[in-house]
Amino acid sequence: MDRNLKFVMKHYRDGMFEINKSRADLNARIGKANAGASPSYRARRWVLSMSMCAAIALFAVISVYYVRLNSWSGYTASDETVRYVLPDSSVVVLAPGSELRLQKRKNIRHMEMSGKIFFNVAHDSAHPFTISVSRGLPVTVLGTRFQVDQSDSLTRVDVLDGKVSFGRMTLTKGMSASYRPGTGLQEMTSRDVLNPMAWATGSFVYDESSLNDVIKDLESFYHVRINASESVAGKRLTGTFPTADAASVLETIGMACDVRLTYENLNNKTGEVLKRPVM
Repeated sequence: MDRNLKFVMKHYRDGMFEINKSRADLNARIGKANAGASPSYRARRWVLSMSMCAAIALFAVISVYYVRLNSWSGYTASDETVRYVLPDSSVVVLAPGSELRLQKRKNIRHMEMSGKIFFNVAHDSAHPFTISVSRGLPVTVLGTRFQVDQSDSLTRVDVLDGKVSFGRMTLTKGMSASYRPGTGLQEMTSRDVLNPMAWATGSFVYDESSLNDVIKDLESFYHVRINASESVAGKRLTGTFPTADAASVLETIGMACDVRLTYENLNNKTGEVLKRPVM
């Protein structure tokens, strides 16, 4: 058996068994061994060759299974936001510099990622949607819309709607949590911006939000400095606004709140229209 195993391993390379080469090698060995041999010896060699053939067949099957088990599809975004539809009809939006790898197995919805990705997961209670981040905890969902932002030092999950399992924590609509090596998993009691997923959804959503918080939200999204013609204290905003460009959004919100809003980007070019992709 040790000889059979050595023969098989000789023709096993990079997760695949070299069937044609092994067959030729085996035939050559049998022909050489049978030359001038007695009938009884030939019979023993025949039994040996059959066992080797069985080993070859077994390793061929294992090789095919191994390749299928470890086959992945890749999705990337280099310099701009990219939207993909996955085989299960889930939709993902990748921020620039992000990568997603989907395991190609039937009835398995498992993937690995890096960067910032928005997920709109097709509901399938029988097959949970799982994500492994390179330096964080597994994320598991059934059907929901959420975002995972993963960097070298921090993994953050924001839930737009539905339910997401992040490690031992369950997050629902409007909740956020982060994981940092050394400090562990923590729920974020308040978001630094009101619409962390606007870059992917294409809209700002406000519900009795203070205008001061809205301005901070827009400044973060458009990378601008916003100025108001008067105090915004006490003013609140409710509504949904497209992320088309800074000028249009500020004009609409200013009219709704009866205040004039102007902006300048961080290199002081006032009035530049800044557009963002819409999902």
